[in-house]
Amino acid sequence: MVPRPTVFALLAVLVLVVAGVVPAAGVTAGGATGASVAGPAPGPGGPVGRDYALTLNETPARTDVADVGLDVARSVEDQRSKAQVRLDVLKLQARLDSAASDDERFDVLNVRLDVLKAQLSGLDDAEQAALREYNAGRLTTKGYLYRLAFIDARARQLQDVLSLVETRGQQIQAASIGRRVTEVRTDAAVLGGPVQHNVALAYRGEVAAKQVRVETAPDGYVATTVVGGSQLRQAYRYDLRSESGPTNDMRSALDTVYATYPNESSRVSSVNVGGQRDAGVFYVTLDAPTRQVTAYVDNRNLTVFKEEYRTQLAQLQVEPVRDVTERGLSVGLDRGRSSHLLRVDLADAGSGAPVQAAVLVDGEAVGRTGPEGHLWFPEPVRPANVSVNAGPNRTVSLYLDNTSNAVA
Repeated sequence: MVPRPTVFALLAVLVLVVAGVVPAAGVTAGGATGASVAGPAPGPGGPVGRDYALTLNETPARTDVADVGLDVARSVEDQRSKAQVRLDVLKLQARLDSAASDDERFDVLNVRLDVLKAQLSGLDDAEQAALREYNAGRLTTKGYLYRLAFIDARARQLQDVLSLVETRGQQIQAASIGRRVTEVRTDAAVLGGPVQHNVALAYRGEVAAKQVRVETAPDGYVATTVVGGSQLRQAYRYDLRSESGPTNDMRSALDTVYATYPNESSRVSSVNVGGQRDAGVFYVTLDAPTRQVTAYVDNRNLTVFKEEYRTQLAQLQVEPVRDVTERGLSVGLDRGRSSHLLRVDLADAGSGAPVQAAVLVDGEAVGRTGPEGHLWFPEPVRPANVSVNAGPNRTVSLYLDNTSNAVA
């Protein structure tokens, strides 16, 4: 356990406010109500290696990298789902407005919460069913990612209905509605995640196409991609969740997170807490100077079962793979330690100035080097040719094998 007197002096106040049920204020990355507190002053920065906690318990059943991008059929399906949710909101609003009394409105809201809870449970089942189908070879990697992305989008859309329920519950001053809203919102927050959300943005054409690396086993998955200037790594271990037993308070969940992520807890600048004791889950976001982790804790067995990890690419430790000077270009290929990411560094061989060029893996474009001459992308899982194309007669290729070696 790392020393954290400053944090827990503040958290002691936070626990009194929350009382183990509903956090006071703020919004976590997952969208549920949360509480935000300040941590101690940040510690020293510097390059980081592996800081994530969750890995697969078994040898991966499948490991692959998929290109995800605009998909009209998926986008249309997404829009239909969104339209249906908007219609549900309007119908619920009309029913509440026509109710004869607050008691009747209370009943309507409780019934709707039952429906929302059942819908989210169905999405949770669908997420795990998709994993089984993928491991059995009945889904392609892209199909698996798109399935997860749609589940994430659907869970986010249902938040609109939940927000209406919360507002109308407050209007009739029904505290029990508020508690149930937080429980259902916690169920929604556990589903999907930022990797799936970015896949959905890609298939809707709202962001550029990207590559996502996926590792799966019977017990869960690990997905890695690059978003902006950060590595985004998400892991979920379904086998670490408990369905029964007494629940622990938020303080115990925080202890678990701090013990699990000592590097983050030692330099944390802020802490955000979401979830609910009765829902069986608390989730905690630790913001540090160069990285952020959101850890989901099963508060029955006090185990982190899901994590979302963001690390600034500039802070990843890199291991040189190969440097080649050819056709007037200086090409460097580096591997981010414990990240499953590669970085191409491209410069003019004479002046050393950064060069912007297309980067291809086995002939398929994965992006372009930016103004600094860098491009990060998921490492291929099989032997591949990594090429840079800076124009006519300025193409350089490197062969990347699957034993962490590269040759020109």
